[in-house]
Amino acid sequence: MTAPAPLVSIVTTLEYPRERPVECLQSWIQQTLPEGAQTELIVVASGRHRWFERQVPAILRPQDQIIRLKTRDEMAMYHAGVQAAKGTWIMFTEPHCVAEPECLATLIRYSETHDLAGACVRTLPTPLDRHRMIRMEAILYEEAAAIWTKEGDWRKFTKRGTLVKKSAYLAAGGFPKGHLRYGETTLAARLHEMGLTLGYTPDAAITHYNPTDMGELLGYVWEFRRKEREVARTRKVAKGTISRAEADPALAEAFAASNAMRRHVRDLVTRKEMAHMADLPPIPGKGLLVWQRMMQVPRIAFKFVATWLKFKNPGLSEEAAYAIFKRVWQTYGDLSVALQGPLRDEAHPLPRRIEASQPCHVGEMDAAFLAGCHALEHHEGTDFRWTAPISLWRFKPMDQVPQVTLEFIEARPLKAREIRLWWNRTPLVIEKDASRPGHWVFAPKDGQSRRRPVPGENDDLLVIFCPPVQGNAEDPRQLGLALKSVTVQASPVVATTRTPHVMQPAPGSGS
Repeated sequence: MTAPAPLVSIVTTLEYPRERPVECLQSWIQQTLPEGAQTELIVVASGRHRWFERQVPAILRPQDQIIRLKTRDEMAMYHAGVQAAKGTWIMFTEPHCVAEPECLATLIRYSETHDLAGACVRTLPTPLDRHRMIRMEAILYEEAAAIWTKEGDWRKFTKRGTLVKKSAYLAAGGFPKGHLRYGETTLAARLHEMGLTLGYTPDAAITHYNPTDMGELLGYVWEFRRKEREVARTRKVAKGTISRAEADPALAEAFAASNAMRRHVRDLVTRKEMAHMADLPPIPGKGLLVWQRMMQVPRIAFKFVATWLKFKNPGLSEEAAYAIFKRVWQTYGDLSVALQGPLRDEAHPLPRRIEASQPCHVGEMDAAFLAGCHALEHHEGTDFRWTAPISLWRFKPMDQVPQVTLEFIEARPLKAREIRLWWNRTPLVIEKDASRPGHWVFAPKDGQSRRRPVPGENDDLLVIFCPPVQGNAEDPRQLGLALKSVTVQASPVVATTRTPHVMQPAPGSGS
């Protein structure tokens, strides 16, 4: 006879065992559940804590299992546990958490009553007579939990104790590979974006044994801050490059496209123009950036060590110790980011190459072809996209510097001399005779039609600069041109018989 499938699969690792680790595991096995409901315990071991691993088989039931996975990525271990789970619900927890007897039943009842994808637990207060490190960590967690446990906050996932429907976890893609312990935040964000809500009930409680080893805490800070930076870069410019761009995704996207492109734009646009863009700071030269990085690491390292030594002073008051403890977290996170160095460009590749084919409008193009353009808009039956003050375009290589025609809606007062275009490293000037309102033509000056490619790039790159119109509180975007189309064709200075070269989206692409 086949055993009934468990209602809940409890998934834990053996990483970071602290006080009473066997009791922690047993507390989940001994949960009080509705009649007929079954659980299974899945323990994932990396082999780093063999003394603990040897004790586990003695407490496992027939339906429980231990999985051995040689890795230092804790979230990859949890993911392996979920893949082996048979339950409808997954209960994530740690080997230093003791659950109250009704914890699981309360979480299930709360999630089903409120039609949630899951819910997380409350951590019981830590006794005041414990080690200073334990007390400081408890206060820090309680302060943060007071914020994210509020209704409407989507960050209600903690591996201390969170119940999640297995179907929801898998639909969200699980913990992303390589996100390490920042994966908790990534998973919660993905569930939120899918419209799947996690809740919180204080009636489901655990006791969490905090570490006495600062190394454990700092390891978490190191992973979290680095991955937070990498994930944030997929949506905005890395901090310190173009600070105001954080409020303008299109502008951020244009500058984050690649390090090579950022250097290219920096060399084209003058510091005065860059500073004019809503008081954005000038982009420093590459040499200055390297020098600043060289000086930054020892300064932050010294600050961290000094803060850590202050925290070790036994004469500190509780309030002073906690203030310094938070600075230890901050300075060590800053150090991890400083030592990380420049991020690779995979997260923000250049826009896809535009091939020569039949004409098309910018509004018809897939976002993969665009960098520095906002979402599709409509005006009097016409599709268009606002550009950011700087937009980037990537084309199939041409033999000579071409003629570029911009078709746009005259949605703002603008003089032709305010618009600046470059084809690779060659500036383009307006052709007054060929231009008309809403239809401006740019071409290279006489004698400058020879192709000058950007170093390290095989394709041709077009940069369009337009002084920004600053938005308001409701729409903080910095807007350039209300662009309808861009047409690229051989310059008449060079030839008059070449086939026009116009932007073309991929087959079947949309806005």
